[in-house]
This record gives sequence, structure tokens and C-alpha cells, in this order.
Amino acid sequence: MSIKRALVLSYCERYGSILLGLIATMVLSRVLTPAEVGVFSIGVLLIGIIGVLRDLDATSFLIQTPELTLTRVRAAFSVSMGLGILFAVLLWLFSPLVATFYEEPKLKDVIQLLALNFLLVPFGANTQAVLTREMRFGALLIIRLSQPMVNATVSITLALLGHGTMSLAWGMVAGSITISLVSNFFRPKNFPLLPGWRGIGEVLHFGLRKTSASILTQIKFSAPEIVLGKTIDFAASAFFSRANGLAQLFSQMIMNAIHQVALAHFSKNQRAEEDHSKRDYLFATHIILALAWPFFVVLGWNAHAVIYVLYGEQWVSAAPVLQILCLSVSLTMPFALAGSLFVASGNVGMLFRSALMVTPISLLLVLLAAHHSTEAVAGAVVITALVEAVICMLILKHRNNIAWSDFQPAIRSALLLSAVAGLACGLGALIPVSGLSPNATRVVHMFISSALALLGYAYALWHTQHPLLSLARNLLRKS
Repeated sequence: MSIKRALVLSYCERYGSILLGLIATMVLSRVLTPAEVGVFSIGVLLIGIIGVLRDLDATSFLIQTPELTLTRVRAAFSVSMGLGILFAVLLWLFSPLVATFYEEPKLKDVIQLLALNFLLVPFGANTQAVLTREMRFGALLIIRLSQPMVNATVSITLALLGHGTMSLAWGMVAGSITISLVSNFFRPKNFPLLPGWRGIGEVLHFGLRKTSASILTQIKFSAPEIVLGKTIDFAASAFFSRANGLAQLFSQMIMNAIHQVALAHFSKNQRAEEDHSKRDYLFATHIILALAWPFFVVLGWNAHAVIYVLYGEQWVSAAPVLQILCLSVSLTMPFALAGSLFVASGNVGMLFRSALMVTPISLLLVLLAAHHSTEAVAGAVVITALVEAVICMLILKHRNNIAWSDFQPAIRSALLLSAVAGLACGLGALIPVSGLSPNATRVVHMFISSALALLGYAYALWHTQHPLLSLARNLLRKS
């Protein structure tokens, strides 16, 4: 499958998942309280930290290994299943202690129910890894759309029936059951069903190096909400969660699909006679910045209205946090594909070293800021993102011969597009709107400013003949 067709199918999967998730979130945000959402969010984040260790990233091992053998597939399944059982039991046993620490009994029930996912995921994860390696993104599209569809249906139904926080947990478990069943329908021929001991050492060697970095990254990502839930309250954690969810929307819409294809593509480059990874990385970054930075300008400008429309009036306190987090995510965009490049080029150890330097700084800043306000915690995340960007740039220079000067064309172009989008938003805010409530006025201005920003953005792309236009034309011809 060509890289362009793979991207199209990958984007279809991502946008479908996002749409289903967004619809579910819009409904659930109006049925559940911020405190109920906050309890679930903390449970998911704690599960997520342990979840990084669940299979020692055996899926990435299967994608990037030079030769995929049945022995390696069986070994990866053995690691996934064995660790899944271990951590499911540990989570079940320690969940009462977590609930006591947060003084919230429902947290025990959430963690114990979500622990079931550790037993379910191995039955589909390795199949998806092999499908990704083979770039069979059509099958992955079907598999990964089934999960949010079932998740949303179950969660909304139970929430409307009054099950509160547990409706979200049951929805997630139902989604995991579904994706495991559907994944097995697309299992490749001769794909082993039973685990095996041979080759486990190879999987562990790869996984321990990469997972060490992943767990530190997950701790860094989860810390703000986990700490806010204890230092302030569950509602504050939920406000940060909603803001962070929107700030990560670009990653969900664009970057997750690119990551999926990029790891497979960079790995394929490494196996080829001539490696074009540097060229491909810089081209992808040029496209990413042109999309990301104007997006965050418009989102940050209309933060209040966006949250009001999506989640309702009880969530508008998250708007200032969202504006700050837009800056944080923007700082990381030039290095968004660095992790995929490091894994594909065999520099997994650099991910760990980077995370080992960044995570302690992040935790210290978050702990200090959490005693002030949710906005202060968001500010701590911005500082962390800046430190992480500097470290990542140094690694790219040392390991992949990608210097700061190589980014300049992409950055100049993205700054121009962002300036146009920002100016358009400012002009839209000057248009008088009368006879409406303050929230309704913000919504009207959001649509006006977004429309003007889109027009200005399109003109700037055409005027500068940005590479994004050529890419779009090529994708349309292939579709």
C-alpha cells in the first residue's frame, strides 16, 4: 500500500473515532457532573500509567523488527498476556488504597473494573501490530471504529439510566471487548493463537528500553490531573482534563494517524538500501506546523465559545486553561515525529534519557503550581514543553543530523500562516453583535472569526504555494 493511501485510510479511522468520541463527550458532559467525570479521569490516568507496562510495547517490537517470525509473534503475545494478568491482579488488590488516599470510594470500583482491560487487550493488540506493519489500514479502520462506537453507546445509555461515573468505566470495558473480537476476525493466515517462550528475551530487551521512556512520559502527562484531584478537588481535575482533551485534539485528528504511518514508514526506510528519513521527517514537519500552529491560534482565541458549545456552561471555567495549553502543545509540534524516528532508527535509549531529564522537572513544577490554581498548573506544562523541545532538538542534531536551521523554512511558513489566522480572528471579534446573551455572542463571534481565519489561511497557502497544497492535490488524485 502506498504511503498516501495509508494516510487517507488512517485519517478516516482517526476522524471517525474522534467524531464518535466527541458526540459521546458532548452528551455525557451534559449528563454527568465535573466531579463524576473527574473521578473517572483519575482512575483512567492511574490505569494508563500501569498500562504502559502492560505489554512492554510488544506491538512496536512487532512493527519495527527486521524479520517477523512466528516465534517472535508468540513471544510478544506471551509477554502481553503474562504482564496483563499480573497487573490486573495488582490493580484489583491496590485499588482500595487509592480510593482511601483520594477519599473517594467510587474510585475503587472504577479501577477494579478497568483492570479487566489488561486481560482483554492482548487478544487484539498483536494482530493490529502486524496489520500496521503490513500497512493494511483498511482492516485497521474497521477494527478501530468498532471500539468508540460501542464505548459511546454503552456509556451514554448507562449515564442516562443514572449510573454516573461507572457508566464511563463500563463503556470502556465494552469497547475493549469489541476491539478484541473484531481484531481476531482480521487475524492474518497462520497467525499463532498460542503463546511461546522462545524469543521472549528479545521482546523484553526492546520493551524495557522503550517502556522506560513511555512510563516516564505517561507520568508527566498524567501528573497535572492526578495532583489536582488531590490538592484541589475532582472538579478541578475534570476541568483540566476537558481543556487538555481539546488541546490534544490536533494530535487526535492529525498526529495519531501520522504517527501510525510514520513508524511503519521510517522503519521501512531503515530496512531500505538508502535512508531518506531526514528528508521525510523535515517534509512532514513542514506540513504539521502549517496545520498545527494556525489551528491552535484559532482554538485559543475561541476557547470560551468552543467549550460552551461542546460541553455546556458548567465547563466554561476550563477556557483559560485551554488557552494556556494551546501554547504548550504548539511548542512540541516541530518534534512531534521525533519519537517515531528514534524508535525506527534504533535510538530507543534516547527516548528514555530525554524522559528521564524532563519528567522530574515536570513533576516538580506541577506540584508547586497545584497549590495555586489550575491555570498555574497549565503554565507549568508550558515550561515543561519548552524544556522538552530543547532536549529533543539536541538529540535530533546528535543522532539524526537534523539541525535547528533545517526547521527554519517550516517555522517561517507556519508563523506567517498563524499570523494571518490570528489577524482574521481579531477582525472577526470587532464585528458588532447585539441582542444576544454573552455566551451566545461569543459563539457567533467564534463562527465569524473561524470563517475569516479559514479564508485568510487558504489565501496564504495559495499565495505562498505551500507544499501542503501539492500534498492535498496528490491525495485527491489518489482517492
